[in-house]
Amino acid sequence: MRFKNPYMGKLEKISTLQYWILVNSIIYYELSENVVSDKMFDANSAQLIKYKARWPKSYTKSRWNEVFKDFDGNTGFDLFSKLTKAQKEHMLYVARSVINQCKRGWR
Repeated sequence: MRFKNPYMGKLEKISTLQYWILVNSIIYYELSENVVSDKMFDANSAQLIKYKARWPKSYTKSRWNEVFKDFDGNTGFDLFSKLTKAQKEHMLYVARSVINQCKRGWR
């Protein structure tokens, strides 16, 4: 993921990647849909792992730290199971919205 905003800090970059990975893993593993290529998912996962190594303090301060604590970039199949009930409901809504937008040609 390219971050073109020069004012975006470490924590925002980490949180944005985590959110993106979480939404797309829910789309794939929970809703049996696919809106991004495996190559893109893998690249963003690898970027998050690099940020985790580069900025460990910021990584542990991210909103999604508990969900991504053991994330190694290989798969996101278990991320959904780590969410609270309220988070699951919200993220399913977001994931379905993304799918609907993509089906309307918003890729």
